[in-house]
Amino acid sequence: MLKFNAPRIKQGINRQAFSLVELMVVTVIVVILAGMVAGVVVKAIEASRTTATLTTMEIIKAGISQQLQQIAEQSRKMGKTNQEIFKDIKMAFPTSLDTVDYYKKRKFISDSEMISVGGSSTPITDYPAYIQEKTKILEKIGEEAYSLLKNDEKESILLRMILEKGPKSKVEVDQLPKGALGQIKGIDAVLDSWAEPIGTKVEINPDTLRASISVKSRNATLSK
Repeated sequence: MLKFNAPRIKQGINRQAFSLVELMVVTVIVVILAGMVAGVVVKAIEASRTTATLTTMEIIKAGISQQLQQIAEQSRKMGKTNQEIFKDIKMAFPTSLDTVDYYKKRKFISDSEMISVGGSSTPITDYPAYIQEKTKILEKIGEEAYSLLKNDEKESILLRMILEKGPKSKVEVDQLPKGALGQIKGIDAVLDSWAEPIGTKVEINPDTLRASISVKSRNATLSK
C-alpha cells in the first residue's frame, strides 16, 4: 500500500515589532500631549494666582474707599474746608515711608515742625504708628539696607502699616487670601500670589476731593 506523507505545516505565531520610525512617532505624540497638558496646568495655576491677587486688591481697595469716606464725613461734620480734609486724608495715606518731601512740597508743615526720627526728618504731624514703625525698620535692617529697598517694596511695607496700624482702618486683614500678608527682607508687607510686593497709591484732588485709588503689583493692577 502506498503511503503519502502529508506536508508538515509549521505552526507558530507571527510576531511583528515596532519599527524605529513608529517608536519615534509615538514618542513625538506623547511629548506633544504632555506639553499640551502642562500648558493647561500652568495656565490654570496662573489664573488661580491672578484671581487670588485681584481678590486681595479688591478687599484693600474697598477698605481704603470706606476709610476715605469716613475721614471726609467726620471732617465735614467738624466744619473743615476741602483743603483741611485733603490734609487729613493724606496724613492717613502717606505717599511713602519717606514723607518729608511730599509734605514740604505742599507746604503742609514748616521746617520748625520737623523732628528727626531714625536719622531722617519726619513730619511731627504724622501718625505716631508710622513714625514708630519706620524707626523699627531702620533699627532692624539698618540705614543702608533700607536705602536699597525698591520703591514697590517700600510701598508694600507702607501698605501693610496702613492696613494694620492706620487710623480707623476698614480693611479686614483676616479676609485676605492666604499668603497676602508676608515679608520683604524680614519686614511685614503685602504680597501678591507670586510673592511680589503689592502697593497702593491714593490720589486726591484737593479742590473736589475726588479720589483715585490704584492697587498694584508687578503682576496685576486694580485701579479706580
